[in-house]
Amino acid sequence: RLGADVYRVKKFLNWYEPKLDTKELYPKEHVLEAGETPEELLGKRRKYYAILKHYEDKLQSEFGGSLSKLVGAEFPKLSLGMAGSALHGLIHCGYGLSAENTRLTLEGLAYLHHSYMPLTLSKKAPSMEIFGRGNMEILDVLEMFRQDVELYSQMAVEFRDEEALVRTHGYFQPRVAALLVNHGDKLAEYVQQIKLPHSDPNQLFKWLVDCALIVYFIAENKNDFFLLHGVTGAWSLLNISHHLQGDC
Repeated sequence: RLGADVYRVKKFLNWYEPKLDTKELYPKEHVLEAGETPEELLGKRRKYYAILKHYEDKLQSEFGGSLSKLVGAEFPKLSLGMAGSALHGLIHCGYGLSAENTRLTLEGLAYLHHSYMPLTLSKKAPSMEIFGRGNMEILDVLEMFRQDVELYSQMAVEFRDEEALVRTHGYFQPRVAALLVNHGDKLAEYVQQIKLPHSDPNQLFKWLVDCALIVYFIAENKNDFFLLHGVTGAWSLLNISHHLQGDC
């Protein structure tokens, strides 16, 4: 679909497949305990298959099999925590919709639910209601953020507290968690300074894809894997936006 060489794709699949676990190894992950609800599992990184079953059932029982209606109703509830798991839930969901693939779309929603990680803000944090009314271009704000040595130093110390997560997921996600959980107010201050160029949501999502591409291409670390996640994540968000309603 994306024009990749079929031989190369198959070679990667053959290399990666032995690394995967089968869900049969985790029977307790398949079902909810008595009295347990999917809402209680939000962001707990547990019972992925039970959450997936929840969305499979919901697709049929509440939305008549319409992926568009399901995503339009459920994605806004999960969107504030989409930074969990390096945007993979967002990417799965957006690509699944683009490919009209029910299973992949449902897996994306379940992944977003499973790995939900929102920005933690205090009562003193800047109000997000005026987002987009700043006076700086987004790339200039990102450069300010990149040069914030104090913030980087604090994050570099704090993420080491997540040794178990580092062993299983590498350095990127624990660092994101440290920023979102411990420095939400500071991140909000940066976000407040961004000036959005459009008021039309569709144009804004396209602009976000352009910004992600620019960051990827100008980065000192060429072909950075996680910056590429930012590009595919922005593209996926654009796809999802076509299925949202109203002011979502």
